[in-house]
Amino acid sequence: MIGEIVQNMGLTRHFGEGTHPTDSSKTVGTLSINQRMRLGKYFVEQAGSDFPQELKNVMRTLKREKCAVAEMFINLSDQAAPFAYQAAKKYDFFCTGIMPQTTCGDYLTMEWLMNDVVDYEIIKTIEPFTTLLNHIKTLDPNER
Repeated sequence: MIGEIVQNMGLTRHFGEGTHPTDSSKTVGTLSINQRMRLGKYFVEQAGSDFPQELKNVMRTLKREKCAVAEMFINLSDQAAPFAYQAAKKYDFFCTGIMPQTTCGDYLTMEWLMNDVVDYEIIKTIEPFTTLLNHIKTLDPNER
């Protein structure tokens, strides 16, 4: 899916295999919460071996703050990005696309819906976004 998005935007990117973080590596990330929108945003600049535990801590904070949705942005320049992606999937985060060409590089975007379910039928799109939305729907844990 990410390859298709990059191709549709006319960008040239090479996605490496990635590596597992070293045992002593620490996660570098930033969490921000918008109380009014009930939205949490977690930017992961570098995933360390502690990422699964750090993600659990972030999720606990988001629940305590009564967020309805969490967005996670994983820096694709990080060699451990695939490790972070796989760990996030275990906690029901699902891929929603990429945020390309920021000042810090490209980010994989993921979401976690804490109690809400997306009604995909009311979302109106045109191609190629209809195909992309259908793919995102297949990744949503609430749609399985």
